[in-house]
Amino acid sequence: MQEIQPRMTASDLIHKIRAAFSEDIAKPPSITLRTGDALDDHAVPHAFDPIIDAVTDGYLETYPWGIAHLDADSWRHYLPQLADYAIRHFSRGTLVGEATVSSLCAPDRDPSRLATLTEWQEEAITQFLEFLAFTDGSAHQEEACRAIDEWWSPDAMYRPSSTRACDE
Repeated sequence: MQEIQPRMTASDLIHKIRAAFSEDIAKPPSITLRTGDALDDHAVPHAFDPIIDAVTDGYLETYPWGIAHLDADSWRHYLPQLADYAIRHFSRGTLVGEATVSSLCAPDRDPSRLATLTEWQEEAITQFLEFLAFTDGSAHQEEACRAIDEWWSPDAMYRPSSTRACDE
């Protein structure tokens, strides 16, 4: 008989995501969310400033769509904080949550940011999306389900298969 695992709490999930991305969080991003937002507005990019670019809820709320312009390293730097915010506010439809889930959808950019995640990071992000998709009252259920279908489930639409048959 298979043992049923208890569902992970929001707090446990946030801890798992932060642990999986701890090395990425420790490095300053080469592109900040504020810079990404400036690029999105076709404005002059900003240099990283540890005070102005301190990741707070207000910072994330001000620059949510900057995520679209982040390189893979910067994206992995911000992803845990963005996921933390989305989990804490899962019942509200926030732009931060929408932008975060959108960045986890495929098809991805070229080069792919999704393909840069470690197995541990992928597991944490899959659980994050499952939390948003399957928790009652989640405002991001539809977007999270789409992301799971496109990349994060076995046989997802856009995920390269690791067990492709040899050319015949």
